[in-house]
Amino acid sequence: MSDPAPAREPTKRARLRTRRPAWRLFDEKLRGHRAKNVWQTLMATVTKLNDLLLLDLVK
Repeated sequence: MSDPAPAREPTKRARLRTRRPAWRLFDEKLRGHRAKNVWQTLMATVTKLNDLLLLDLVK
């Protein structure tokens, strides 16, 4: 009865998970055909909020 992976040695997935920061993992999950849409939506929202704030400051 031999273990394929010893308990003290983490698996490749665990090693990758511990080495990567959370934002990197999130970035990889978003990557794909939806990543561009998410990024564009985010930037459009930020731009709109920025414009509203600037309009409030100008008034």
